[in-house]
Amino acid sequence: DARLMRSLGADRVIDYRRENWWELNEFKGSNKFDIIIDLVGGYKSWKLSHKPGSAVLKSNLFGGRYVTFTGDDRYLQLHTAKDLLCFLSRYSWRSFWTHNLWPFYPSYTYQMDPPDSSTLSKSLMEVLNLAADGEFKVVLDRRSPFGFSLSSVKNALKLQASYSAKGKVIVEVGK
Repeated sequence: DARLMRSLGADRVIDYRRENWWELNEFKGSNKFDIIIDLVGGYKSWKLSHKPGSAVLKSNLFGGRYVTFTGDDRYLQLHTAKDLLCFLSRYSWRSFWTHNLWPFYPSYTYQMDPPDSSTLSKSLMEVLNLAADGEFKVVLDRRSPFGFSLSSVKNALKLQASYSAKGKVIVEVGK
């Protein structure tokens, strides 16, 4: 919620239920974002960030970067080798295309492996360093931690899938 975000130091809070961040004039023209780190939106957010005529993220020519930790599909299902190949090629091609062939879009990075300094951008490393120095506050949902019983884990997963958690959802495996 907005109070929580402001208590964490946010200058501007956008309630996605009331405002479309990609339509706000304050993020267009010379005020475009340098980087968007996407933890939820997937492909739809990627497309909206650089929509022709109303882009809110700088192009790769001007250092614009889109880093996502989520895939295009809300529920990923890989049943065959072909599914896996399609999944990997989609993100690899999008990344290669925006980094090397089409500088008019922001560079696209799908981060699916554990981060290390050789693969992360300087900006993201700065955020991770803030976290390591204790300057980055982690917020847990007030209902966390959940126990490690079948019903508790189901409740934790249900809360996570609802997108209504106010912070991280934790399942405590052992003490």
